[in-house]
Amino acid sequence: MPIPIPEVRLAMLDMATRLRQQAATLLANAKELERLSNGAHRRPPGKPVAPASSVKMTAELRKQIRQYAKDHPMMSVAAMGAHFGVNSGRVSEAIHNIPGRNAPGREKE
Repeated sequence: MPIPIPEVRLAMLDMATRLRQQAATLLANAKELERLSNGAHRRPPGKPVAPASSVKMTAELRKQIRQYAKDHPMMSVAAMGAHFGVNSGRVSEAIHNIPGRNAPGREKE
């Protein structure tokens, strides 16, 4: 059944008004997100940062860790890290052959 043109016209104007209100709300939300993002900065450290205490991870060290892990399958990664002077995360990366944070060829995030 056809809808009379005046009814269609009113419905279209009503819809346009609602869309305009939604757009205004979206714009206000976007501005608030920008404001929050611009205000979210880390404070500088309150005290000096401790120097790195781990040994530099090299391809040779990674190879040694993988071999050591094969030779000592029951040893924890924390214990292996202590043995090699690196943290357990670096041991896990070496065992699973995952490139480290500064590895050549790894893309910057």
